Amino acid sequence: MGLKLEAIIPKSYLRWIKEKLEYLETEINEKSFVISQIYFSLILFSLIFFLSKNLFLAFFSFLIGFLTFVFLLYLSVENSKKKVEVNLPEFISLFSSNIKSGLTLEAAILASCRKEFGILDKIFRNIGKEIYSGKPIEEVLKKYSKKYKIETLQRFLYLLEEGIKKGSKISDLLFEISEDLRSRNVLKKELSSIISLYTMFIFFAVSFGMPILFGITTYFVYTIQTLAPKGFEAKIPINIPLSFKGIDIDVNFIRNFAILYILITSFFSSMIIGALKEGNEKIGIKYFPIILTISLLLYFAIQIVISQIMGFIIS
Repeated sequence: MGLKLEAIIPKSYLRWIKEKLEYLETEINEKSFVISQIYFSLILFSLIFFLSKNLFLAFFSFLIGFLTFVFLLYLSVENSKKKVEVNLPEFISLFSSNIKSGLTLEAAILASCRKEFGILDKIFRNIGKEIYSGKPIEEVLKKYSKKYKIETLQRFLYLLEEGIKKGSKISDLLFEISEDLRSRNVLKKELSSIISLYTMFIFFAVSFGMPILFGITTYFVYTIQTLAPKGFEAKIPINIPLSFKGIDIDVNFIRNFAILYILITSFFSSMIIGALKEGNEKIGIKYFPIILTISLLLYFAIQIVISQIMGFIIS
């Protein structure tokens, strides 16, 4: 069954999964990942179809299950990249100290590796082993710079390669790079604390302000539609006829519009939060389920609360 499933998967997708798994500390290969992805989606498809008897809904759930795996993999990769940026200054500092103590380049690299560095440990252990095996240093550094598309790591490997080519004092170069990266990380934290105010404003406006307003509007339309007379005519003192025929807007239309608007706004606001907070709008999608859940719960809750209050006042 596994082979049959594997046969229908495009090779380009398998390559993409393999590239992403390289960033993670896992023994799972791309084939196992994709097969698990398909099995999970099929189980979800069967469950939804059994409960709803709706083929379209079941297919949609299959698609959601499939994309959930991709999204979780993407988030894991981005978190791994962040750990590299955080741990790289510490690794370079150890690397510099080992170079100063008289170790060769490859020995200093391997001596600087630590398990707590995560994927960074794996990358530099492989670099050290390949240099030990006799491969040219520049070739190895270029290989891993292309393989792992992490900006700070690529810059470091490039500077290290240039320093070796030009005969620079490697220990001093490493120390300067380490200090520069530390300063950069501190600056990022300071900017993050400032930006958090903007993200909090967006979060509260979308998660609380918008659903409350929509909830009040929906209840208002429902009340008018329920209590207004079907046809009513009256005359004011100056004998101008005034007619009131109720409203033609369907409360279900208002409700569906509100839910759709909340869905779309929650999605785009989560991407904006991701762009502001993480520097990548795609990462912000992880906030989408949270914002959407809070917004929808509050939207329906505010209608119940208002109806209870109005019922208490009228009674």
